Amino acid sequence: MTQYTVTRSSAAARAAAVIGAIAVALLIAAPWWAGRADLRLLGELFLYLSLASLWNLLAGYAGLVSVGQQAYVGFGGYMLFALTMFAGLPPLVAIAAAGVLGALISVPVAALIFRLRGAYFAIGTWVMAEVFRLSFAQVSALGGGSGTSLPTDIVRSMADGRSAREALSYWLALGAALLVVTVVYLLLRSRKGLALTAIRDNELAAGSLGIDIWRTKFFVYVTTSALTAMIGALISLQKLRISPDGRVQRQRLDRLRDLHRRYRRHRHHRRADHRHSDLLRPARNAGRSRNDLPDGSGSFRHRDDAESAQGCLGFHPRPVRPATLSAWLPRQARPIQRSLINGTPKDRHHLRHHRGDPHADHVGCAALQL
Repeated sequence: MTQYTVTRSSAAARAAAVIGAIAVALLIAAPWWAGRADLRLLGELFLYLSLASLWNLLAGYAGLVSVGQQAYVGFGGYMLFALTMFAGLPPLVAIAAAGVLGALISVPVAALIFRLRGAYFAIGTWVMAEVFRLSFAQVSALGGGSGTSLPTDIVRSMADGRSAREALSYWLALGAALLVVTVVYLLLRSRKGLALTAIRDNELAAGSLGIDIWRTKFFVYVTTSALTAMIGALISLQKLRISPDGRVQRQRLDRLRDLHRRYRRHRHHRRADHRHSDLLRPARNAGRSRNDLPDGSGSFRHRDDAESAQGCLGFHPRPVRPATLSAWLPRQARPIQRSLINGTPKDRHHLRHHRGDPHADHVGCAALQL
């Protein structure tokens, strides 16, 4: 009688497992041999590896091509902020709770979108992601459409010192990646994994063999949603900020866009050749009085102009950049400001001698004192 044996490992697989264990040990010790930038990069790689593994399980095996998994990423981040800010939970506990809540919220979502098939299912997941985004944008307690930042006391409660917090964040990302890879590996080697493999190969044939396709897909969807919510919480913990549109530095970007618009608006005031400027313009405009300013009273009309002048008169040690200064100077002062920037030290000395101003070497200061 012939006997058959089933082996689920080989010598190459065991050697790969040993190499993998050594690599994991080295990655665990990364805070002692890697810099801060390397830790942040590795942490992001681990988190994206986790998201990719989960999406591969969802779409590659269960056949659920979802383009709306970002909904659970944002949901996990918002749950982390809400549970830490309002419920007073520690960040580590809030991450686990975000996964549980992600699993719970995915149950009614799955019951709704599982009525769709193929491309309609993908569109339905995208619509659900938009519903999540618009819903969180209406929550004013979490910043509304502008988003919110994690309070500093919550961040400092994680660990003592910045290095310790960055190391903890890195270990959390590494632990999440190991958890996701382990869950996916064990799931695919279980009976449900065999069912998923059959569904991947031929869904119709798998159903004819007695596999409950809807229940198997539902289980995979809920599992991936819970883990995705946890990964989203970790991403938000690394960024320390969340917003419905994913703009981490929205105010800074708006400020940069505003400065860019001002630069384009006033770029015709700047000369194309800085080495051949009009050297007579400082002398011609140096005799103007402060009454030539827009309001005629010797003071600045706008608060922004006054703040620029205050910074130029010595309160800020660094010079103001030409593009930024041109956006704030009064129109009468811009020609001299350009001449001061484009001219030579001899021209600035001439203007300083004419005005008796010891600070004329500072870019734009003499122009502000007209």
